[in-house]
Amino acid sequence: MLCNYRKLSITKELKNYSGIDCIIINQNIIDFAITEMILDKKVKKIINCVDYIYQTKGCGCICKNGIEMVYLEAKHFKEFENCGIVSITRHEVYYNKKCFNLSNPDSKAIDSLIEGFVWNTIRYMDKEKELINTIEISGRTKNIKPISIIISRGEYGKEDIRYLKKIIKEENPSIICVDGGCDIALKYKLLPDMVIGDMDSISRTTIQLTDNFVIHKYLNGICPGLIRIPENKNIGFIKCFGTSEDAAILYCIKKGSSKIYTLGFHINTVDYIEKGRKGMASSLLIRLYYGHIITDIKGVARASNRMLYLVSSAAILLIILYISFFTKLAIRVFK
Repeated sequence: MLCNYRKLSITKELKNYSGIDCIIINQNIIDFAITEMILDKKVKKIINCVDYIYQTKGCGCICKNGIEMVYLEAKHFKEFENCGIVSITRHEVYYNKKCFNLSNPDSKAIDSLIEGFVWNTIRYMDKEKELINTIEISGRTKNIKPISIIISRGEYGKEDIRYLKKIIKEENPSIICVDGGCDIALKYKLLPDMVIGDMDSISRTTIQLTDNFVIHKYLNGICPGLIRIPENKNIGFIKCFGTSEDAAILYCIKKGSSKIYTLGFHINTVDYIEKGRKGMASSLLIRLYYGHIITDIKGVARASNRMLYLVSSAAILLIILYISFFTKLAIRVFK
């Protein structure tokens, strides 16, 4: 089968393309954000040049949606130009008069990375604990309301979106997006007050539709996202440690938010590992300091239903135990 392809050294580049049948990548870990982008762009086939791959929910979702992912050895990735035509058969990929045999990469459990991730987190927490109070905000920044919602491009469900809209209707918060989270907001007809991050996963279309940007400036002064934002936009900066999600939380706190909701955030070890992070020291420190004002919207409705079920079950069990106890007591008394 002939396909027009696009070679992506960084999978996030897919946000700027459309009408692509096939993508060629070299991703050992495919997370939710990458998967959603692949589904949004209606990619039909994926050629993944890897020698091993970690099994993630993203891989399962790609398969479930009927997208074919075939594998070549990692060394073949450099053989392909940035775009062109390939032919994919049951056993080979043909490109530029060359034939590449499909491979069967080693499959690894994502859990195997957890121990190293945890130790790396502990080591960096000791180094970064002093940095949480070295936050600098500058440029043309906008004030926000006491209640904020921050949307990132991570995993979320339909129940989460319904809960998010309920909060917006009842509490009238500021809506802040982290990079590609702005695409999610616009998808659900939510207009963000600002976008915060290093601008690596925000699409050109979204940049055109948004006016206020706060660019994450790293501690070494590097600000890679600035080049992507036109000068006619309102541009501010936040210089801080951590990820863009961390920067968004710190910005809201510095601007006076007393209550923060997050959607699509990476909040557990597997989330961060799938994203390619080696640790989560900065995020953990922020949660230790400010967790009392942060609520993560992630399976909230399902969690509420589960809790209701557990409470109901516990109540029923207690009733049974009480009945059993008093029955035995009555038998002894009136024996």
